[in-house]
Amino acid sequence: MRNLRWAVEEMAPLKLKMREKPPAPATKVLYLVATLTPMFLIVAVIISMVGANPLVAYRELFTAPFRNIHNVTEILVTTTPLLLIALGLSVSFRCKFWNIGAEGQLYAGALASTATVLLLKDSATPSAVFIPLLLVVGFLGGAAWATISAVLKIKFQINEIITTLLLNFIMFYFLSFLLYGPWMDPISVMPQSELFPPAARLPKLIPETRLHTGLFLAVLSIPLVYLILNKTVLGYQIRTTGSSLSAARFGGINVGKVFLLVVIISGGLAGLAGMGEVSGIYYRLRGDISPGYGYTAILVALLGKNHPGWVTLVAFLFGALLVGGYEMQVATGIPTALALVTQPLIFFGVLCAEALSRYEVSWRK
Repeated sequence: MRNLRWAVEEMAPLKLKMREKPPAPATKVLYLVATLTPMFLIVAVIISMVGANPLVAYRELFTAPFRNIHNVTEILVTTTPLLLIALGLSVSFRCKFWNIGAEGQLYAGALASTATVLLLKDSATPSAVFIPLLLVVGFLGGAAWATISAVLKIKFQINEIITTLLLNFIMFYFLSFLLYGPWMDPISVMPQSELFPPAARLPKLIPETRLHTGLFLAVLSIPLVYLILNKTVLGYQIRTTGSSLSAARFGGINVGKVFLLVVIISGGLAGLAGMGEVSGIYYRLRGDISPGYGYTAILVALLGKNHPGWVTLVAFLFGALLVGGYEMQVATGIPTALALVTQPLIFFGVLCAEALSRYEVSWRK
C-alpha cells in the first residue's frame, strides 16, 4: 500500500507541501474567489447551452431562499435532517470511524418508527405518549443498524467504509420489500405505508408550512454534541482515539467500546432524522423521504471540520442552496439534474480553497 501511494505521488504533476503556518485571512478569501470563479463560469456556460440566462439563474439561487417566509421555512425543513445527521457524523469522524451509512441509518429510524405506528395505530395512544415513543424508537433503530458495522470492525477488523456503505443497499432493498408488500397502503397504488394517525405526527411550528418541531431536536443536539466532544471523558477518549489509535490503546482506552458508543450516537441521530421525515413531513413511510441527506451530511460534517458550530452553519447553507436550486429550476426551466449539480460544484470550489490554505502547491520538476 505504501509503494502504491509513493508511485501515485511520484506520477502526479503537482507537488503538495504542508504549510508551516496558515495563510492570512485575506489570502484565504483570495483562494476562495480563485477556486469558486471557475465553478461559476462552468455552470454559467452549461446554463447558457440549455437556453437559460445564467444571471437570472444565479439571482434565484442566492436570493430566492430568503424571499419569503415559506422559502425560509423550507430552508429550515431541509436543514433539520442535515444537521442531525452531520452532528452525529462529526462524532464518529472525530474518532476516525468513517461512517458512510447515515442514509441507511436514516431509513432504519424511519422504518422502526413506522413499525411502531402500524403496531399501535388502533390503540388510541395519546400524542404525549406516541411522540416520545417514536423519538426513542427512531433513535434506537438508527443506532441498531449502525452498530452492525461497529461490531464487524471490532470483532473482525472489517473496514467500516465498506460495511456501512453496503448496509445502505441492504436497507433500501428491505424497505422496497416492505413497501411493495406487507406494509403497502391497501388504498394506494404507490409503494408507501398507511398514513400515520394524528397522534403520531409532529406538531407544526408555523401553520400551512412543513416546518415541524423536529427542528428543536436538531437545535438541542448542537450543544449536546459539543459537550460530549469537549467536556466529557468520552469526548477525551474520542479525540485521543482519533488522534492515535495506538496511543489510545497504550493509555488504557477501550477502543472497541469507544467505536461502539460513537456509532450509537451517530446512527441514533440519523435515525431521529428519519423519524422526523416520516412523522413530521410525509406522515407515512415512503422510499423517497430522503433526497440523499445521509450522503450530503458527510460533506456538511467535513466542511464544518467536525465542529458543531461550523457544522450548523454549513448545514444551513446547504439547505439554502437546495431551496435555491429548486427555485432556480422553476424560474429558468433548466433540467433538474443541472440545478442539482450546481451545489456540489460550489462546495468543490470551497474544498479546493481549503486545500490551498493547507498546502503549498507547485509543479513537480
